[in-house]
Amino acid sequence: MKHPPKPPRHSLRDLGPIIRRQPAVFAVYLVLRLIVIGTLVSSIIRQEYESAFICLLVLVLFMLPFFIQQNFGIELPSTLEIIILLFIYAAEILGEILKGGADKVLEAGAVLAGGHTIQDDTPKYGLSVTGFVHPAKFWKNYGAQTGDKLILTKPLGTGIVNTAIKADLVSEEAREAALRSMKTLNKYAAEILKKYTIHACTDVTGFGLGGHGTEMAEGSQKTLVIDTRSLPILPDVEEYASMGLIPGGAYRNREFAGKAGYESSAELWREDLVFDPQTSGGLLAAVPAEEAEKLLAELKGLDLLCAVIGEVIDRKDYALLIR
Repeated sequence: MKHPPKPPRHSLRDLGPIIRRQPAVFAVYLVLRLIVIGTLVSSIIRQEYESAFICLLVLVLFMLPFFIQQNFGIELPSTLEIIILLFIYAAEILGEILKGGADKVLEAGAVLAGGHTIQDDTPKYGLSVTGFVHPAKFWKNYGAQTGDKLILTKPLGTGIVNTAIKADLVSEEAREAALRSMKTLNKYAAEILKKYTIHACTDVTGFGLGGHGTEMAEGSQKTLVIDTRSLPILPDVEEYASMGLIPGGAYRNREFAGKAGYESSAELWREDLVFDPQTSGGLLAAVPAEEAEKLLAELKGLDLLCAVIGEVIDRKDYALLIR
């Protein structure tokens, strides 16, 4: 019984026709391989073993088609084609991120002027905004007056929900609600706020409600009373917070507020929510009590959770009273 002939083994001399036939492709192959090897060596020197492991996998991927063809006679897409497909896949994701950012810039009425890139193990995307404002028409994050009502224009909990997403414990309802909130520009709430008297206003972002509220209280020399039972909250946040899915930034925000002082009688998970760092959070505005209900009614037309969450009182020995 005759056995099928073994596939021919190739040597480096066989690369000659390939180089002559596709010199550009071969050049790209060499450049990519050198980049991977250089990154591997650099990662080992810096003791970044996770990056080094990824580089080793890529090098194996470079050699895999050649090894299979040599030993089994099976034709596979070239390594370069596989690598390029991986890059194309990553480029598609990057394209979606850039498109989303450009869409929001356009929605805000701004112009995207350029950008820069950084290299890191964790993907990042952000926008640095520069603009102009009339000196008599901008809102300060201080100037709140005793008797003002505090209005928050978006629900809290994006930090906690995003932590649950990373832990793969999030519900679809919570995910969708968080995404909808984060994708909504504060532009629309601001356009409504312009119609009313605003004594002080700040966005609620990485410092959380507690951190930004502390800044407003300190700058105004007042104390902010936050009623945690009135806070607008994303779905399932109580469950996640009670499970301990609290982002690290919440503890730093709590520490920051502690320097100015705060008193709390709220449940622990509600207190954690006050210090939860927000991504694309809403606006916190101090408005005269007589205008608050009318303003709130108009804001609710935006189809977002918003609420009167507290009031401004004369300065105590602490910046925040959380109840």
